[in-house]
Amino acid sequence: LSGIIEKFATERRWSYAKARAKLGERLAIIELVPYHSASFGPTGMLGKLKSVELAKDFVEQHVVKRVRRGEAIAIVVRQVRRWDEVLPKDLGEDDGLIRYRRGESIGAHLTPKTRGGRAILRYLCAGCP
Repeated sequence: LSGIIEKFATERRWSYAKARAKLGERLAIIELVPYHSASFGPTGMLGKLKSVELAKDFVEQHVVKRVRRGEAIAIVVRQVRRWDEVLPKDLGEDDGLIRYRRGESIGAHLTPKTRGGRAILRYLCAGCP
């Protein structure tokens, strides 16, 4: 996120440290399974973990409502098909819900040049000088 923080700091005319702190206050990362391994078979595991169910419930009951009200954006970088089980089909990029495509999700980058990074900057810099 360093490129996003740098751009945010420049737009707000803040120090990098202040921009990083402000981003930290407004950013949350929710993962279905915060574990990666070449031997990990997520298909069977995703249906068995209570934490996966809780993450989906939280997104469905809280995050989606905030996105609809314009109070948040959501960027789905991995497991888009799994998240789409709880994400409304009518929400799209213009509404603040960015779903990474297959090629984008491989690296799952968030930089000023990616769709997710640009969405973060648009959201954070609304009203920037």
